[in-house]
Amino acid sequence: MKKLLYLILAINIISCGGDDDSSGTNEPQTFLEKYDGVVWIGDESTADDSYFLAVYNQPEKLYYWETDLDGEYCFPVTFGQPDEFGDVVTIIENTSNNLILTVTTNAGEENNIRLTAGNEGSNLTVEWIYETGWDDTETYSRSSSANPCL
Repeated sequence: MKKLLYLILAINIISCGGDDDSSGTNEPQTFLEKYDGVVWIGDESTADDSYFLAVYNQPEKLYYWETDLDGEYCFPVTFGQPDEFGDVVTIIENTSNNLILTVTTNAGEENNIRLTAGNEGSNLTVEWIYETGWDDTETYSRSSSANPCL
C-alpha cells in the first residue's frame, strides 16, 4: 500500500510540474509571423496606377509592386540579400505590430523604414526616414488582391 501511495504522489508531482509551455503559444507573434502573406494597397492608388506591399515570414521577404496602364512591376526584397540595385535591407526590429528595416544602398547610405500595422492589420503606415533628414510617410489599407509577383 505504501508503494502505491508513492506512485500516486510521483504521478501528481510529474503532472503538476510547472507551467512550461513548449508550444510557444504564449509568445507574441512577430510582425512577419502575424502578417505573413497579407497584401496592403496604397491609399493614394487609383484605377490607372495602384501600388501594393506584402510581407512574408519564410523566407523573410517584402514585395512591393505597382500596376499601371502598361502592366505590373514587381520589386521583391529578401532581407539580408542584395536586391537588383545592390541595396541590402536588414531587419532591425520585428515586434507584433512594428517592423523596422535599414536599407544600405550600394552607395553606402543608410535609410530606415518603419512599417506599423494598426487596427489589427487593416491599416499600414510606412515611414521612410532618410539619412539626409528628409522623411516620407505612406498609408496602406488591407486588400484582398493576390500578389502577382509570386
